Amino acid sequence: MKKYDRQQCDDNKNEFTIYGDNFCKSAQKAFKVIISNVLRLAAINSVGDFCLFLGKLAVVAVTAVIGIEVFFKNMDDVHYKAIPIALACVFAYIISHTFLSVYEMTIDTIFVCFSEDCDMNDGVTKPYFMSKDLMSYTDNASEATNTEMIDKKTKK
Repeated sequence: MKKYDRQQCDDNKNEFTIYGDNFCKSAQKAFKVIISNVLRLAAINSVGDFCLFLGKLAVVAVTAVIGIEVFFKNMDDVHYKAIPIALACVFAYIISHTFLSVYEMTIDTIFVCFSEDCDMNDGVTKPYFMSKDLMSYTDNASEATNTEMIDKKTKK
């Protein structure tokens, strides 16, 4: 039965086992935490996804520059030089996406742990476990997101 339970719940990457429960119960708790902090999640994911996308583009750009240097200066017998460079760029993007998805999962995991820390501790009687920099960043990001949403509502 545990094997069936694990197979049923392996679909979502944002579910983590924090409390030591089975996977589905932990997935349900993580989903509730994510839903209760949806504005913070939007702020962190938008910034994080943009930075990771820039990292992927940087890898592709470096690959293209190196490919242009190699093919246009050293290989005169190749007739279609754009095709190998384009293939190298596609493979560079796929490989960089694979590696940077590990960082994306790390960001999501830290966010769920941060949200659990905010829910379980109040910062006064029970101190937070997160760093002060992380707390100030997420507060500033959620304030910016709230301000943008209020601006959009008032413009309508």
